Amino acid sequence: ISAGRARLEKLQSATSDQLLRSEIVQRLETADLILKTPLSAPGLALLHRIEQTDRPVPSAFGSERRPTLVVAILIGLNLVMFIVEVKFGGSTNPLTLRRLGAMEPWAIRYGGEYWRMVTALFLHFGPLHLIFNLYALFVIGPGLERIIGSVRFALYYLLSGLGSSIGVFLLRLSDLSRPEQLVGASGCVMGIVGAWAGYLLRHRREPFAGRRLKNIVLIIAIQTAFDLSTPQISMAAHLSGLATGVVLGLLVSPRGKRDGVME
Repeated sequence: ISAGRARLEKLQSATSDQLLRSEIVQRLETADLILKTPLSAPGLALLHRIEQTDRPVPSAFGSERRPTLVVAILIGLNLVMFIVEVKFGGSTNPLTLRRLGAMEPWAIRYGGEYWRMVTALFLHFGPLHLIFNLYALFVIGPGLERIIGSVRFALYYLLSGLGSSIGVFLLRLSDLSRPEQLVGASGCVMGIVGAWAGYLLRHRREPFAGRRLKNIVLIIAIQTAFDLSTPQISMAAHLSGLATGVVLGLLVSPRGKRDGVME
C-alpha cells in the first residue's frame, strides 16, 4: 500500500488533468481508510499464514551456516586440546589420554577423580573422531544457540556432556557397559540434538518445527545404527547425552520469552 500510495502522489504532482487528480484524491482517501481499519481475527490468521509461506525455508537447523560465539569457542577449545594431545604423545595413545583427563570409571570410583567426567569431553581419539564431532557441532549448534542464547547453550552443552559421563559411569558400575577409557564430545553433541528435539516438541507450532523434528529423528536413527555396528563407539554415552538434552530442551523457552511473555 505504501509503495502504491507513493506512486499516486507522484502522479498527482506531475499531472495537470483535473479529472485524473480528482480520481487520485479519491484513491488516496480509500487507502487511508484501509490502513486505519483493524484486521479481523480471521484476517490476522490469514496474514500470518501468508507471512510464513513467503518466509524463505531455512536449512535443517537454522538459516545461516556461520558459527555463533559459543560454538566457535567450543570448536576452538577442542582443536587446542587435540594439538596438546599430539604434542604430548599422540591422540590415540591411552597413556597420553589418561594424563590429559580421559574418563576412566575405576579412577573415578576408587581415586575420586571426578574431574575426568568434564575433561574427557574435550579430548578425542584420532582426527576422524575430532572432525566428525566438530562438524556435527558446527551444523546443529548455531541454530539452537541463536534461539536460546549463548549462556544457556553453553550450559546445556556442558550439562549434556556431564549427563553423558554420569550415565556411562553408572552403567559401568552396574556392568551394563564396559568402557575402560572414554573421550570425546559426542555426548555433548548428542545432548544438543536432544535439546533440539525437546525444544521442538514443546514448541511444535513454530514454523518448520515439524520438518526439523523429522531431521532430528533421522539423525538419532543413523547414530543408533552406527553405534550398534561399531563396538568401539560408546552407545551408552550417546544415549545418556541425548536423554539429558531432551530433558533440558523441554524446559527451555526461546531467548527473551517465558511461556509466550516477552521479558
